[in-house]
Formats: sequence, C-alpha cells, structure tokens
Amino acid sequence: MATWTRIVALLLLWLPLVFSYSWTPISSDQSFPLPEVRSPDILPDPDDGAQAAFGNASSALDSRSLTSFVSDGSVQPWPIRGILRKRNRIRYCFATAEMKEKIGCRLSEAIALWDEALGGGAGKVSGHNLAFSEARFGGIPQLCFKDFYYTYWNGKRNKLVANDVLAVYLKDEASSGGVSSATAGYIPKERVSADQLRGFRHQLTIAENAPSAVIAHEIGHVMGLMHEHKRPDRDDFVDFRCKKLKGFGSAMITAHAKPENSDLTLEDIGHLLCTDRAFADQNQFEASQFIRITDNEDSHTEFDFDSIMMYGSGSFALDSCHENALDQCPLVKIKKENGVKVDEEYIHRSLRPSEGDAAFVKKYYPWNE
Repeated sequence: MATWTRIVALLLLWLPLVFSYSWTPISSDQSFPLPEVRSPDILPDPDDGAQAAFGNASSALDSRSLTSFVSDGSVQPWPIRGILRKRNRIRYCFATAEMKEKIGCRLSEAIALWDEALGGGAGKVSGHNLAFSEARFGGIPQLCFKDFYYTYWNGKRNKLVANDVLAVYLKDEASSGGVSSATAGYIPKERVSADQLRGFRHQLTIAENAPSAVIAHEIGHVMGLMHEHKRPDRDDFVDFRCKKLKGFGSAMITAHAKPENSDLTLEDIGHLLCTDRAFADQNQFEASQFIRITDNEDSHTEFDFDSIMMYGSGSFALDSCHENALDQCPLVKIKKENGVKVDEEYIHRSLRPSEGDAAFVKKYYPWNE
C-alpha cells in the first residue's frame, strides 16, 4: 500500500511539469496590456499610420503562394506536441527579464492580431491547430538564459528550456538598425550544428521601437510564411527598383573596395547587389529582402497586397519616396488594363494578417480533433 501511495505522490508531482508545456491556448497566457499600434514593418511607410487595418484579401484562399517549407525537410511546420491537447505549439521564451518587460506587451498584441485573423484559438470552428505559449517548468514561466552576455549577444542557456523553443530577443535601435528578424518555420535538430544545439535554433529578434504589426510580420516568418513580394511571379504585379533602396550607393562603394571584387565592373557589382542574395548580404544591402524566390513556390494563388508579409512602397526606401513621387520608391504596384500596364500605385503596408495569411495557417496547421 505504501508503494502505491509513493507512486501516486510522484505522479501528482510529475504531471504538472509535463502539462505545463502543453495546455496553453493561443492567447490565454498573454497577460500583458496591449500597447498602441505605431507603424509597420522594418522601415515605416510614411502614410501607414492612417491606413485602414484590414482590406480586401486574395480571393484564392486555399493557401499562401510561398512558404519556407522545403522538400528536403530542412524547414518544416511546427510539430504537434502535448498529451491531452495536441497542438502545433510554438513555445517561446524571453532572453532576459528586462527584455520580457519591454517587449512582452507588443509580442502579446502581435499574437492577438493573428488570433483575430484566424477566428480565435485552435479549434474546430476556427479550423486551425496552432497555439503559442510561454515555456514553463512546473507552471513557472522560464527565461531562455540563466546568464546573458550582451557583448556576445548570447549566454548560458537555461537547461529547463528545450533547444527548439523560440528565443525572443530585444535589440536597441543602434544595434538593430530598426530591423526586426526571425528564423523561418521549424528547423529539425538534425539540420543544425552542434553549436546551434547548445543555444536556440529558433529566434525572433525585435527592434526596440518595432510596433505590433512588425512583430506580427516576423511571427509570420516563424510560422513558415515568406515575403509576398518575393514570389516568382511578382514582376506581373509589382515593379521593383533596386537602385532606389536606401543604401545602394554605400553598398556599391563597399563592394567595389573589396579585393575579391577587383575583377568586377561597377555594372557587375550593381547587378549582383540586386540579384544575388548572398552578395547583397555580404555588402550589408537590403536587396536580399526583395530578390525573387525562384525555387520555392507552394501553389498559384492571387497576389495578396493585403498580406502582412507584403512590403510597402516605403520599406527600405529613400526619404524622397512618397505617393506623389512614385519614381523614387523601390516597390510600387502595377495597374493594368486588359493585361497592359497603364499606371503605378503606392503600396501601403497591412497592419494585420489577411485572409490569405490565415488560409496559410489553416492549410499547414489544420485542426486536429
């Protein structure tokens, strides 16, 4: 009898530790007040603050057109986990308590934007199985690191938090350049290095002044969405002018000064900056955020200008770009009549996920009874 008593006592201690990871609906552990929405993605569009929040989305809602998921399994949808409530759960932790205090509210609001677009939390009615929850042990929220070293932007990992948890960081304007970023989709442990396994293989870095809409965009990447304006067929819908991106001139100078590029003409360098993602990144030029993806198309859907994953005309643009100076903007909408280009139009950033974005989630994270 004493043996059974000990077994029951151990189970009562063990069960809360197991279920503390897996019983949190999409928004139930988000206890922060909601802050104001300021402006969109990376470099704000001049007129986005006054833009209507939800416009007409794509009429082809079976899926998004682009996904980070690839056939070799290197990037996948987030897996189902949990014993009683089996959800495609994205668990996250904050790098430090200070970062949690500063950006927890905005992360909460960004998740709520997706929650609203999806028609609520995971369930039969909403049609999706996705959930977000802060990583916990014994019911207590856990930070990513026991000690964090800003000099190396890394730290001593909290061993109570699994390696596949999404690590959330805050960077000030000086170190981030106003740019937020995120890893795309779920990366299996077999696809990362030993060094990455010692830290966290999924990361969400939030710029200090990033509004909730920007964070919602980055969450889209975390779930597996790619940029709408990088679709293989994007040239039928938008006009991309690489040389109008902020930093093109300085990138040309940087690339030209490198000894390994001595055999390249200025024309060659300009072409590579605008067409080669690796070359653009090596020279700290943001064209890599715009260069078309030609090898990762999911399905043909209508181009979704209302997608949260769509950049606006003002993203990474020169200050001279505005609605009355479209020729100064790096990205503009093509207006056509009978299939012929007749005009151009300024693109405003969406402040929340579109119906097409929600359809992506419901396709890759369908409700699990």
